Amino acid sequence: MPLARGRTIYDTAMRRPRTAFDRYFDEQMKSPAFAAEYRVARAEIDAVDKLVRALDAARIIGRLSKADLARRIRARPEMIRRLLTSPDGNPTIETVLQVAGALGYHLELVRNRGGKGAKRVAPRSHAARVVRAGYRATLRGVLERYSWPSRRTFS
Repeated sequence: MPLARGRTIYDTAMRRPRTAFDRYFDEQMKSPAFAAEYRVARAEIDAVDKLVRALDAARIIGRLSKADLARRIRARPEMIRRLLTSPDGNPTIETVLQVAGALGYHLELVRNRGGKGAKRVAPRSHAARVVRAGYRATLRGVLERYSWPSRRTFS
């Protein structure tokens, strides 16, 4: 069977099947308010991930094991392993500062491009919760949490 124009065998072989959550998410993204909140929440998650990946890269460059890093900040090795490998980690600023200091780095506050801060100061909205849910939870957990109408088919 020939491939669609512009597709490679890797595109079709690596594609995962769409889930009920994917369809629900696509439907929610049609709402401009939801899409805007999603972009804000996604940016926050990506920023935390980028920071944790930078700390892990600094650890590797410094040729420190995770256990050695844990000893330097007087923490349990499991905590460092979770921080550096968990896809849903959300470290406190205190932990980030301790790890950065132990690696010989510090954090600086740098103004964003354009000089404008975030306009959102309210608690996270439904969109942000859906992003976190999709990032962390199983399909069943998401469906239960947001009362998806066809939930009964996943029992």
